[in-house]
Amino acid sequence: AAATPTLPPPGQYYVLVEADTTNTVTPEAYETNNVGSTQNYFVNGLDLVATSVAGPANSGPGNPIVVNVSWFNQGTSSAGAVDYRILLSLDALASTNDFVLFSGQKTVTGGQTINEALNVTVPGNVPGGDFFYILQIDPLNAIVEASDANNSAASTGKVNMKQADLVNIATDFLDPVTNAPTRLGYFGQAAKASITINNTGGANANNFKVAVVVSTDSTLSLLSDTIAVEQIIPLVAQGATI
Repeated sequence: AAATPTLPPPGQYYVLVEADTTNTVTPEAYETNNVGSTQNYFVNGLDLVATSVAGPANSGPGNPIVVNVSWFNQGTSSAGAVDYRILLSLDALASTNDFVLFSGQKTVTGGQTINEALNVTVPGNVPGGDFFYILQIDPLNAIVEASDANNSAASTGKVNMKQADLVNIATDFLDPVTNAPTRLGYFGQAAKASITINNTGGANANNFKVAVVVSTDSTLSLLSDTIAVEQIIPLVAQGATI
């Protein structure tokens, strides 16, 4: 039989079929098995569903990273412009205490699936620690949906956010002609020093200075020691050694 039911409000619905609705067939062996249901529900209106989010395991302030997100509208109606964001969370549950890593907006039609690689620059004020990535769709609940309970998804792994950490691995004083290590130098004449620096932190170290200091002992004191020369280092990337 064909029927055109009244359109229900936005929501998730199952289709039920009942045999012998007026209990005409009597007696029956069992009345409790007269109703059948579709296995899955269908959505009237729209329903935005966050599926997955993933990003690098290590990063820090100022670093460019790629965060992969997946979400879809399992309803048939267009959602229009949808706000979404990436959070950093300690407990994998979206809350107002989470740090907003990225915010965006996308126009979504009925039944549309979004798989996107987001280019994100980690903000300079990102807190340090281990966090889950969380994809949150319609964070302000501005869109009327069948369900708001499926608007967030957390990553399976965590990201460790930390600042740059420069470590002076080796320093030496060199002969300016032979480049051989030497312990002899003369004020007013050419000299050369070598330094090996490793960035063991999570962020790139950008535009910092390296100085050669003349000191009477092995302890640095910028009050009494003399800076002989300074040089700007434009970049030591996360994990790199120069």
